[in-house]
Amino acid sequence: MKTKNYSILRSRILNACMEKQQHQLNDFNNRIKSILAHEGLGNEEEYDTTELAHNAQQADEINALNESLTFANSDMQVLQYLKALSEVLHSTPESGAVVVTDNGMFFISVSVGQVTVDEKTFTGLSTHSQLFLAMKGKHAGDTFAFGKNRYHIQEIF
Repeated sequence: MKTKNYSILRSRILNACMEKQQHQLNDFNNRIKSILAHEGLGNEEEYDTTELAHNAQQADEINALNESLTFANSDMQVLQYLKALSEVLHSTPESGAVVVTDNGMFFISVSVGQVTVDEKTFTGLSTHSQLFLAMKGKHAGDTFAFGKNRYHIQEIF
């Protein structure tokens, strides 16, 4: 992949990840609001789980959604932090780096899934993932194995 200004491409990838993460946050919030509105609690900023005790299934769903929302907010904070580091040069897989391999392109950030930028697909990869741990400390030209796949790192930026 030949790109004259890697920081611009990284920034565009980061923005796509943030948009996808925001969409997920909106989905969680909308689902919680929908459940609360169905229970007649939609006008309140917060809910009291005892008010939902009569319907344990919905209370459980809201609690699970709140946990997911907390995790998604944490991921968004990581992405926002990476925005401040957009000019940092990378030579190894680390937060904010793009790692181009013969088996895919990865944006080291959070597990946001795949985003498409400039007709290329990048996978948001958490620094806690097993795939990241397999590539950690490597450089362009190195190879590493993960599962049954072998990866050759072509570029890191």
